[in-house]
Amino acid sequence: MPTKRLPLNQARRGDIRIILLAVLAKQPRHGYGIIRHLEQKSKGAWRPSPGAIYPMLQQLEEEELVIGKRIDSKIIYRLTDKGQKEVEASSVEGPWESDEEMFRHVAWIKEITAQLTQSYLRLIQVADTETVEALRTHTEELLELIQKEIK
Repeated sequence: MPTKRLPLNQARRGDIRIILLAVLAKQPRHGYGIIRHLEQKSKGAWRPSPGAIYPMLQQLEEEELVIGKRIDSKIIYRLTDKGQKEVEASSVEGPWESDEEMFRHVAWIKEITAQLTQSYLRLIQVADTETVEALRTHTEELLELIQKEIK
């Protein structure tokens, strides 16, 4: 049976039910631990919001697919037998499985954007106005070239 993969944009819209179950199938985690795991798994490209994770965990608990146990100040969620069966019956993978190349590009663009921001802020401190404006124009031209390619 072919594996169905969730596209990155679908997962970001909150269709994460089976992804949460799959994450918890590997090991019990608390909500923030799930968020961090998904962020790391996607190389920083996808960080689901607490507003997406916690209500879904509550729903999964109501469906008796997971059970939460308070340990200190955190609720650790683990799969129930029913949840494990649902994971085993599913053929859906997380978006990082099908979009590995996309995540590689997203990680690169995040890194280069941070470097560009730092360098530009330093440039405006040390360079003359003409140089700053020339480099700003070149950067805007590059963005226009990219936008032309995607239209």
